[in-house]
Amino acid sequence: MPSLALPSPSHPMAKTGYEVTRVRVIRELLALGLTLEDLRRRSHRLATLDAEIARLTYLRQSLAAAAGAPWGAPGSPTPPSGSVPVPELEC
Repeated sequence: MPSLALPSPSHPMAKTGYEVTRVRVIRELLALGLTLEDLRRRSHRLATLDAEIARLTYLRQSLAAAAGAPWGAPGSPTPPSGSVPVPELEC
């Protein structure tokens, strides 16, 4: 069975500060009892949640605009890049 040991931060493969930090964080999370699969699932879940938050934020802004609130109103962020516009609602 292959070893699951991670290279030490001084290992030749860990050349950048990012890689050293990444190895250190993974080791700390493993020490807390999380597996690498746990980390992968949580990372994917965070990306999914971020996309849903962006979609809902854009939808909220569209509804506010339909009610007369401008996009640039204080506390109203701009639509996320790459988002699909939601049609204006007619009341």
